[in-house]
Amino acid sequence: MSETQAPNSRPEPRRRWLRRLLIGAAIAVAVVVAAGAVLSYNTQILVGAFQGYQSKNSFEPRNPPSDQMRADGVRYVNDLEYGTEYPNSHLDISYPADAPDGPLPTIVFTHGGGFFAGDKVLADPLAIDSDVNFLFDRFLEQGFAFVNVNYALVPEYHFPTPVEQLDQALAFLKENAADYQLDMDNVIIMGSSAGAIMTAQYGAALSNVDYAKDLGVMPSLDIDSVRALIIDDAPLAIDDFGFSIMLLVGNYIDGTMHPSAEDRARYDPIDDVTGSYPPSFLIGSNYDGDGYAHDMGLLSTALEAKGVEHDFFYERYNDGSEPHHGLLGGLSSGDPIAKHAFDDMMAFLDSVPATSPDP
Repeated sequence: MSETQAPNSRPEPRRRWLRRLLIGAAIAVAVVVAAGAVLSYNTQILVGAFQGYQSKNSFEPRNPPSDQMRADGVRYVNDLEYGTEYPNSHLDISYPADAPDGPLPTIVFTHGGGFFAGDKVLADPLAIDSDVNFLFDRFLEQGFAFVNVNYALVPEYHFPTPVEQLDQALAFLKENAADYQLDMDNVIIMGSSAGAIMTAQYGAALSNVDYAKDLGVMPSLDIDSVRALIIDDAPLAIDDFGFSIMLLVGNYIDGTMHPSAEDRARYDPIDDVTGSYPPSFLIGSNYDGDGYAHDMGLLSTALEAKGVEHDFFYERYNDGSEPHHGLLGGLSSGDPIAKHAFDDMMAFLDSVPATSPDP
């Protein structure tokens, strides 16, 4: 070998460094891809990190049942058991101060929380304001009895169990209407976020027997008894979801980010809207990013096409920014959009009086 020839039996130091870098990068990518695949089929790993102590599945009431009068004259009956099949089958009823004798128009509310958290007392931890009692009391001031329903959470329970529980709660209230001074022929079903999903699905089940059969929930309540639905920020259009919403909804459906085509169709009721769908007030908080107003807009378009009486509330602040998820929580701080939403909601309810039952 000539003394001027460079030996090629060993790579140069720079080449060795580059090779190690590429191998390390390849390993890192492989780990990320593998972790992503594992998480996409085991969504509770991530959701569980947020769920923590908020996982509350119990057959015992959250608080000792009672029938008490608050200092402001509001009667509060708490932790009535509406079913025994699933945990968290309890509800509370609040009555307006100085409520007249006889049945009261009734709002039945289900909370949000991504189906992994939330509570009829604590409400939705994902909303911008947890002072939900302020909102509930506003409904009492309007003369409604307000029913707040709990339901089972992941990871032990999945779709459509909470919708079944909503129906069980409505059946209990109907059966015991006289005992609890409720007009169950003048019912408004309301939900926020996860609860809004349930409300929208229940509305489709009420008005579309084929969807009800696919969902596996045959409503106990007669559709003529439902005065209106209030659907507050429901992510419904599953084929349009970004990562964060798909993570929560997929975890709720089957614990993965890859629900079957059948489950996706059962979950999204927009294509199952009929002309019999109950009158509905829709609230959308935001379009920017992974926004909820997008889904409410799609539902509004479907309702419009079927001639269903409805109103879609969406509003920006003067500076062009949008309210956050759970905008009604801003009522307690005097948020102008929250106030506009509530006022428009009450005007809508006034425009859709209850159907008088046959004598």
